[in-house]
Amino acid sequence: SDVSIGDESVSNLNGNLEQSCTTSDSGTFPFYEDEVEKRASPEPDLTLRDYQMEVAKPALNGENIIICLPTGSGKTRVAVYITKDHLDKKKRASEPGKVIVLVNKVPLVEQHLKREFGPFLKRWYQVIGLSGDSQLKISFPEVVRRNDVIISTAQILENSLLNASKEDEENFSLIIIDECHHTQKEGVYNNIMRRYLKEKMKNRKLAKENKPLIPQPQILGLTASPGVGGATSYSKAEEHILKICANLDACRIMTVEEHASQLKNQVKEPSKKTVIADDKKRDPFKERITEIMTEIQSYCQLHPKSEFGTQTYEQWVIREERRAAKEEKRRERVCAEHLKKYNDALQINDTIRMVDAYNHLNNFYKEEKSKKTVRSDDDDDDDEPAVSKQDETDEFLIGLFHAKKKQLKELTRNPENENEKLTKLRNTLMEEFTKTEEPRGIIFTKTRLSAFALYQWIKDNPKFEEVGIKAHHLIGSGHKSEMKPMTQNEQREIIDKFRCGNVNLLIATTVAEEGLDIKECNIVIRYGLVTNEIAMVQARGRARADESTYALVASSGSGAVERENVNIFREKMMYKAIQRVQKMPQEEYLNKIQSFQLQSIVEKQMKVVRDQRKTYKKNPSLIKFLCKNCSKPICSGEDIQVIEDMHHVSVKKDFQSLYHTRENKTLQDKHADYQTNGEIICKDCGQAWGNMMVHRGLDLPCLKIRNFVVVFADKKTTNNIFKKWGDLPIRFPSFDYAAHCPSSDED
Repeated sequence: SDVSIGDESVSNLNGNLEQSCTTSDSGTFPFYEDEVEKRASPEPDLTLRDYQMEVAKPALNGENIIICLPTGSGKTRVAVYITKDHLDKKKRASEPGKVIVLVNKVPLVEQHLKREFGPFLKRWYQVIGLSGDSQLKISFPEVVRRNDVIISTAQILENSLLNASKEDEENFSLIIIDECHHTQKEGVYNNIMRRYLKEKMKNRKLAKENKPLIPQPQILGLTASPGVGGATSYSKAEEHILKICANLDACRIMTVEEHASQLKNQVKEPSKKTVIADDKKRDPFKERITEIMTEIQSYCQLHPKSEFGTQTYEQWVIREERRAAKEEKRRERVCAEHLKKYNDALQINDTIRMVDAYNHLNNFYKEEKSKKTVRSDDDDDDDEPAVSKQDETDEFLIGLFHAKKKQLKELTRNPENENEKLTKLRNTLMEEFTKTEEPRGIIFTKTRLSAFALYQWIKDNPKFEEVGIKAHHLIGSGHKSEMKPMTQNEQREIIDKFRCGNVNLLIATTVAEEGLDIKECNIVIRYGLVTNEIAMVQARGRARADESTYALVASSGSGAVERENVNIFREKMMYKAIQRVQKMPQEEYLNKIQSFQLQSIVEKQMKVVRDQRKTYKKNPSLIKFLCKNCSKPICSGEDIQVIEDMHHVSVKKDFQSLYHTRENKTLQDKHADYQTNGEIICKDCGQAWGNMMVHRGLDLPCLKIRNFVVVFADKKTTNNIFKKWGDLPIRFPSFDYAAHCPSSDED
């Protein structure tokens, strides 16, 4: 009868697991109330394997170390063990113990909490997760006071340290830094560590004067690959490793030596293959586009030094666009803007289908046309023809596209012109997805656009569905790119679906490379994407299932294969450099580290001085803003006021006579149900300026500085274009609400 009870509890547990898998996307904070009863054994055992114990030893003795373990070998478990050991010892000694675990991506907070720290520690200690996503509305110091283990994005700690008053200073006894190879240069991890290094130096001084020391936390860094920082020689690679050790104040870097064979059995290396697409055949679509680009270039007399469709061309064309705007050369500026779109189309055509490239251009020209034709706002008669705002350059460019449009569209319908890389990708996917019972895969690609387009391509292809491929794209949540981001909830939802098997192929940008605990994959494909050795180790580490494959699909002329080989060499170099650092005599090691720490602090001080020089307070009346496209003067710096330290609005008296508002396209695409405010465009040329915003009941024009050329009155500074308001060396006054609200006696 024992057996049957055992069986029953197991099947019951599986039922619960499936259930919890589908309901885990509520995203609320107290995670654990109801999960305890579901588990067959409420307390998982916290034990380490021999190789894990080997690298954890110095940390258990209170030393600062970096633990370097490959992806999938249980780094986080080691950290949990060290945390518990640390807190237990503090408790026995009746000393205060507090641990903060720092991560660099929001989804990792929840992952570490739910999967590792929560289950193993919640019985004895208060564990909490904090990120910009969490809806906890108490101050950070208060959260720290109430809990023993805090898992948080590094930025939250950094913000709190910047704003902390003396009595709020949090004293942690152990700081754990996940993915600690990011602790360098101006990264947020490094800013936090620099504070610590300064205190350490202060302590040296205090020790000489026999004064009481500032208590210092123990530091533990975790990484799968510290990388070599672009080094080309062993000595530079070694220096890079030493710098990271210095930044984390580690007295050694730990790798598995004694129990290497056990580690090898634990971590399965995927089999590698490289699939090369031959790009020798003619590409009529590309030829057409380059003809158009050549025509535009000769029209506006721009002569690039680089090939069409490359990144260097893109950089060149962006520089030209900014230069032309500053010099008020409208023709060149508009042409450069359009050339960038054609260059995008070439890059898309090189990665995905011709039709994706064609749509990219077609949508751009549709948008251009609608911007340049404006119905007058005042009267709603539809009889009145729409006024065209095109000057001759616009007419030339829009006309040129429409003349070639039909021909381009014809080409996209011809399957034999299709991209060779896609054929190779299709074959690789078909082969891998028919090999195993429950296949799971990730395709890494370069841009959000390509991730989305590959997803479309798989959806449009019934063959994929037949072999059971259920794909979805996964992209970042930043706002830098033209394509709208995914929210972190959307990301979480897709990763959950992937864990449950509702989705079995992710098409991801590099957001999924690092840290995200994505269920064991049998196939990882890097689609024409090769970056550095850290990313390679990380992406390869996603293929964790038995019998898994790591494939690189690239075209022969792209240089991707060569770069991948460089990365393999760098990875070897990294392990050698780590060994050399480990074998270094302790005294020499400590001297080197101390000098790097000093250097880091001095570099930071120099940077602060440089930044202060940048933000000298000029008088706002010294500047004027011109429309980036038609160079019409818009307003002066005195007309700008700032709401909540970020939104710059124009309070000029007759400002609304200068612009039209039109519906905001990006918000429409999102089907937002909140009150969408129109986009502001120049009345004369249709250039976007910014958006209308509602602030405490007032409609105000909020300007984006990148749409203007800034002219300085003191002729020392030339006209310039700024990406963000913060780069402008001028501070504007806060918005004066009282002066602008309509007086109350009117109603």
